[in-house]
Amino acid sequence: MSDGSWKKHLLRSGVPLEYEVGKILSARGMSISADLSFTRRDGMATKESSVDIHSQWYDSSDPNLSLEILVECKFRSKNKTFLFLPDPNESYSPATLGGTVQTFDFMMPYTISKDGFVELERNAEYVYKGIELSDEGAFQDQLWHGIQQLRYGVPVNLKNAFEFNLLSNISDSVALFFSNILVTNASIRVLNSECKISDIESASSLSEISSEKDFVVLYSDYGPDYEDHFKTIFSGFLLKNENEAIERRKLIISKGKTVNWMNDPLRIFNDFENAIRYPLHNVGTQFFIVNLSHLDNLISRIQNYCVAAYNGRSVS
Repeated sequence: MSDGSWKKHLLRSGVPLEYEVGKILSARGMSISADLSFTRRDGMATKESSVDIHSQWYDSSDPNLSLEILVECKFRSKNKTFLFLPDPNESYSPATLGGTVQTFDFMMPYTISKDGFVELERNAEYVYKGIELSDEGAFQDQLWHGIQQLRYGVPVNLKNAFEFNLLSNISDSVALFFSNILVTNASIRVLNSECKISDIESASSLSEISSEKDFVVLYSDYGPDYEDHFKTIFSGFLLKNENEAIERRKLIISKGKTVNWMNDPLRIFNDFENAIRYPLHNVGTQFFIVNLSHLDNLISRIQNYCVAAYNGRSVS
């Protein structure tokens, strides 16, 4: 290893990037677990897969607030850029402003407004497709793989969090905030919205047709395989936990909270178990993609908005 090639191989493994990301999260008070494992179908067989980092944070001033973030890391050599296409929708977009951090308060005796996260994303660039670009070519596979790892890790993470809440005394249960983040050391750029093929052909540099961003919000929809995956992970969940869910519903009603179709634990568990479109769309279609140098700031902002949303909770 005297020729120094070990450095290239070590960096390409992604392990140093994962470690650096883990240190940033830990410095923000988050606990870190490596390789959140899950199984998913691969043709007629199943295979084990994992998300690089599962991180969790409890607000020191109130442990009933929990933020969980799944993180996938993508190391790239210095000559590579992630180039994204801006959301082309003008009057309607399937992406939800403020929807990249999800809030789950249906097992708690209060309601938390989701509106606070609109400000977090108000100036973010929404994108719907991206490529890895360099002099060697343009590729989608590694970026897509990272998003799929995050997406397919969602149901097992939520299932674990829901079961923890159900099996805990309500005083120990938590209001759960949840998000997915892909972190890369590569430059993140967004194509100019008015860019045409002729502009690309006449451009002398990427900076002429795109702008660099600290982070973007990617909207990426799922297919029937993801629905099957969700059903598999949540199979039998409601039957196993029905008594606890009924008791929790009675308890939160006794605390003064109005339980309706939107926040009924039994209905929500049933929807996840049957992979109903609405909840799956909320948790499996929007992702933060952030440059490593801006990760700390993004995590800090997410934590602050979680605290503000939680402090504004109300019984209703």
